[in-house]
Amino acid sequence: MQKGKDAPLSSDRPKAHYVEGVGWRKDTEHTFTRRDRNIDYHAGRRAHMLTLTVEEDAPLFGQVSGSLDAYDAAAPLHYYAPEAQPSSGSLDAAAPQPLLGPHVRLAELGHAVLQIWQHMKERYSETIDLRDDEFVVMPEHLHAILYVRRSSDKHLSDFEKAFKGCCNAAYRLLLAQGKTTAVGTAREWLAAFRAASPDAQHAMTLWLEKAYQRALAYRAPAPQYLSTRSKGTDSPPAPAAAPAAALALTPRSDIGAPPIRLNTQGEHGKVGFLFRANYNDKHASGLKKLEEKRSYIRNNPRTRIMRMCNRSRQTVIRQTIDTQITLPALHGYLQRECGALATAERLAALDALLLVQYSSTWSKNTIHLDYYGEASVLSAPLLLPVVCHRRDSRLFERQKALLLGKAQQEQAVLVSARIAKGEQSIMDEALRLGAPTVRILLEGFPEKYHPSAAINEVCAEGRMLLVSPWQWSYRYSGDTIDPILCKTLNCIAQALCRRKDTFWKEA
Repeated sequence: MQKGKDAPLSSDRPKAHYVEGVGWRKDTEHTFTRRDRNIDYHAGRRAHMLTLTVEEDAPLFGQVSGSLDAYDAAAPLHYYAPEAQPSSGSLDAAAPQPLLGPHVRLAELGHAVLQIWQHMKERYSETIDLRDDEFVVMPEHLHAILYVRRSSDKHLSDFEKAFKGCCNAAYRLLLAQGKTTAVGTAREWLAAFRAASPDAQHAMTLWLEKAYQRALAYRAPAPQYLSTRSKGTDSPPAPAAAPAAALALTPRSDIGAPPIRLNTQGEHGKVGFLFRANYNDKHASGLKKLEEKRSYIRNNPRTRIMRMCNRSRQTVIRQTIDTQITLPALHGYLQRECGALATAERLAALDALLLVQYSSTWSKNTIHLDYYGEASVLSAPLLLPVVCHRRDSRLFERQKALLLGKAQQEQAVLVSARIAKGEQSIMDEALRLGAPTVRILLEGFPEKYHPSAAINEVCAEGRMLLVSPWQWSYRYSGDTIDPILCKTLNCIAQALCRRKDTFWKEA
C-alpha cells in the first residue's frame, strides 16, 4: 500500500447508498469470485493462489471431520473416500482409510474433482507447476497454488476454463446417475434430464461418460512462449511441439451430439453450472506471502474444525462495540490533525465508509465496531494505544521498550492499527511474547472472513481481537492509505484505551 498526502479516498470502490431504517450501505462483491486487477498474467514466472467456489456454497464435495488433538502440521493433506463400496463406473474411489486429524471426507464428486486435478497437472505441465500439498478440496470450494513456469500467450483463465469444463462433465454424469445434488443452473438441467424417456436417459448417461473421458483426454494447442525479458535471457524460447497424444479434434466431434439437448449456461450466458462464474486469484509475491498462502491451504480443514468448535471467537460479530466517538467529535479531531486535508467533501466520504449507529440526533451518531476474536480483551484493566509518529522516530526504542514492558509485567493489552513499521514491530513482538493484542483493521469484514492461518490461531487462543469501524469494501494491495483514514484509526485506538497516544512520553 502507498501513503500519500494528497491521495484521495479510493474512488473505484462501490458507491454508498442510503437504506431506509438501516443507514448508509455499499454494494459488495463476493470475495471468492473477485479477480486481482493488478496482475499481469503474461509476466513470466510467478505464483497464483486460485479459489473456485461451488454454486450457492453447496457442500457437494464432502465434509470436514477429525480431531484437533490429532493435528500434525508436517503431515500431507489426506482425504477420506466414500464409505460406500466403490462404484463400477468411471469415477471409482479408493477404499476408506482411518484418519484422525482434521481432514476432508470426500463425496464421489469431490473424488472426481481430485482426479481431474491430477489430469490437469499432466496436461499443463509445460507452463504450470501444480503440487499436491498446495491444493485442497473443501466441501464447497477449493484452493490451489499455481506456479507459472514462463511467459506464454495463455491466460490463467485458460486453465480455469479447462478445469471447470472437466468438473462440469463429471458433475453432469453424477447427476444423471443420482449420486450428487443439483444446485443453481444444474436444477434446470436435471429437470430436463428427468423429463426425458428412460431410454433417452440411458443413452444420455452413456454419452455423458464418453464426454467426461473425452474432456480428460483433450489436449489444447501448445502455448506460444513469450520473451520473459529477464536478466540473462538472450532470446525467447522456441515454441514447444504439441504432445504426441494431443487430439486435434474439438471436444465433442468424436462422440457425436448429446441424445438430449440440455441448457448448461449460467447467469448472463457465462458457464457456471458446478462452480460460480469467474474465480478469485491472488498473486503470491515474495517468499513470505507465498508461505502464508501455503499455510492457509494446508490448514483449511483444521481451520474449519476450529471454527466449528469455537464459533464465539471465530465468527464476525457485527456492530456490538461502541467507541462512543460521535461524528462531530471525529470531524473535529481530523480537522486539528490533518488541517486542510479534512475538507467537507472528504469527511462526508469518510462518514459513508464508517459503521455508524444512527440516532434521531445527528450529533449523537456514534461509531461502532465489528469484531472477530476474543472480545473480553477489551475488558482488561490496562489498554495502551500503539501509535508511532514520524516526529517521534528518534524515541522509538524507548516507546517500544515501555509498551512491551507494560505488556509483560502488567498484562497490558496493546491496541493498534499496525500501519507504520514501528507499530508492526511492536505488535508482532507483543504477539511473540504471548501478550494479548487488539488490531484495528484498515478494511471491513466481508460476509465470509478468512484470516491467515497465523492470525486465526491466535484468535482461537483468545490472544487477539480484530476490530473494524468500516463497512465492507475490498481494498486492493495497490490502494493508497489516506492520512484521513490513518488518523481515524488512531482516534479509535485512543478511544478504546481512554488515553492519548503520547502517554508513553510522560511515563
